[in-house]
Amino acid sequence: MNIPVCLTIAGSDSSGGAGIQADLKTFAYFTTYGTCAVTAITAQTPAGVSSIYPVPVDEVLLQYRAVTDTMTVNAVKTGMLTNADIVETICDEFAELRGIPIVVDPVIIAGSGDRLVEEEATELILERLLPLATLITPNVLEAEMILDQPLPDNIALVEAVQQLTDDFNCAVMLKGGHHSDKDSAIDYLATNDTTYRLRSPLVNARSSHGTGCTLSAAIAANLASGKDLITAAAAAKAYVHHSLVNCSNVGPEAWAMVQPEVNEESIVEVEIL
Repeated sequence: MNIPVCLTIAGSDSSGGAGIQADLKTFAYFTTYGTCAVTAITAQTPAGVSSIYPVPVDEVLLQYRAVTDTMTVNAVKTGMLTNADIVETICDEFAELRGIPIVVDPVIIAGSGDRLVEEEATELILERLLPLATLITPNVLEAEMILDQPLPDNIALVEAVQQLTDDFNCAVMLKGGHHSDKDSAIDYLATNDTTYRLRSPLVNARSSHGTGCTLSAAIAANLASGKDLITAAAAAKAYVHHSLVNCSNVGPEAWAMVQPEVNEESIVEVEIL
């Protein structure tokens, strides 16, 4: 029996809700074999990050090659790449990949507005990493930073996702959570020739920590299993929705998403714009 292999290159989240912990749980849920290269060790809770310790770039490279030299990787997902040395090293390695989906969660700006990587690393992400991607999954704040313009409404998001696709010559899934309406969570996915609106019921969960990591990991897992991009994106969005519905108490003041027993994909409405 062969099983698809997914590789995540990202930071560790001590609370288990985001980063490589979220990625590996998601890979397993979609029946893929999860591997990782850890870029940073963080101390964090669902409420915030208290410290970030970057892993030395040589060690990141050793982890990456330990996986790619011995396993047949079917999809790669990147998250927090921390600093310029790590970004540059990973881009050099990606230049050797052929025909493997690369899903890039830029992880530049958190939903809270906090910057998560160094300025020099941000420049390299834009100049080198995003053009290598099969799909990028920025949030609204990251898209505003990349395009250097405000995105005040859903009309602006549609124009932005199409512009990003043109600029980086890859598919883009723009997470529109900041502009979702009172009843629906809306994201936009653009390829070279088609733009889609993906809509699911809005969930007012006690915590949304790790939703971005989980979404991109779920897309990577579905691509690794041979699904087309829009099917993979819809399955991933459904998974995030159901995980939010299952949000559970894990401490006196801590809540976390929990994997669903069944991923009912019909909850996501896909519309071509």
